[in-house]
Amino acid sequence: MNQPWTSKLFLKINSLVGRWSVVDLTMIFSAKYLIWILSLFLFLFFLYDNRWRAGFFIVWCVVFGTMFLCSFFFSYLIAWLFPHPRPIRQFPDIHVLIRTWGTWKSFPSDHAIGATILAYGALLTLTGSIRSIFMVCAVLVAVSRVWVGVHYPRDIIAGIVVGSTVALVIQQMLFIG
Repeated sequence: MNQPWTSKLFLKINSLVGRWSVVDLTMIFSAKYLIWILSLFLFLFFLYDNRWRAGFFIVWCVVFGTMFLCSFFFSYLIAWLFPHPRPIRQFPDIHVLIRTWGTWKSFPSDHAIGATILAYGALLTLTGSIRSIFMVCAVLVAVSRVWVGVHYPRDIIAGIVVGSTVALVIQQMLFIG
C-alpha cells in the first residue's frame, strides 16, 4: 500500500514507542503538561517582572489572548474544511500513550499552535538563555504529540505554520517588537 510521507514517518516514529520507558514518560509529560507549564511561566513573568508596568501586563495579555483566539479559530476552520482524523482511526493497532477528547480532528495540531505562540511570546519578551529553553520546550511539545500517537508530522507542521502566521500578522498589525 502506498502511504503518504506523513503516515510513513508517523509509523516509523510510532515503532520506537515502548523501547525506552524514560523517553516514553518524558514524551507523555511533554504532550500533556509542558504547554501548561510554559503558559504559567510566561504569565508569571509578565505579572511579576519589575520592568513591566501594570498596564503593559494587560496589553500583553490582550495581545496573546487575541493570538490564541485567532489561531484556534483558523485551526478549527481548517479542520472543518480539510478533515483529517487522528492516526488511531487509520491505524487502530498503533501505540497510543495518551487519550484525547476526540478522534475527529488531527489537522492542524492545536498543541503545536499553542507552543508556537508561547515560543513567539518568549522571543518578544524574555532575554538570555531562557528564550532558548522556551524554544526547545515548544519543539518538545510539538514532537511529543507525534511520539505519543495522537498526531501525524503534517499536523505539527501545519500547527506551527498557523501559529507563526497569526502571531506575525497580529504583531505587524499592532506594530509590536
